[in-house]
Amino acid sequence: MIFGTGFIGGLWLAFIGWFLNSASIQSYQQVVVQDMLEDVPVSRLMRPNPPTVPPDIPVSDLVHNHMMQTDDHAFPVIEQGVLAGLVTLEDVRGVSRSAWDTTTVRDIMTPANQLMTIIAEEDAAETLNKLMQRDVGQLPVVIENKLAGLLLRRDIIKWLQLQSEAV
Repeated sequence: MIFGTGFIGGLWLAFIGWFLNSASIQSYQQVVVQDMLEDVPVSRLMRPNPPTVPPDIPVSDLVHNHMMQTDDHAFPVIEQGVLAGLVTLEDVRGVSRSAWDTTTVRDIMTPANQLMTIIAEEDAAETLNKLMQRDVGQLPVVIENKLAGLLLRRDIIKWLQLQSEAV
């Protein structure tokens, strides 16, 4: 028997070793990222004036006049100067194209009371953890229910890339 229990046992040990090595590399990378973002305020990384939309426009308007005009995938929804919610490309994907003219942003947005929000002084490392835990691409930055900015996961990644290239 060419492939005896010794070979299978060795293969199993190699797999466990690979798994532990991968886990330790990932843990190390998380520590490095956390260290790079520690004491960096969200205000340094956020988009201070993100494009916003009102809640009562039809989804067709959102798609054609907002989403197709930018590379943004999420739009804060503002009503009477206050953050009313957030609408994303994923929300739009849940609406059949035939209903775009009769469905409003309000119908598909995530209401503000269901959003996780952050403040501009918050630590970017802590905020990245929130983004990862919620598996979202962005978090609204608010001051007293008013939108101060939008922090995107891709902006954090871009900042990390720039910092690592500068070292």
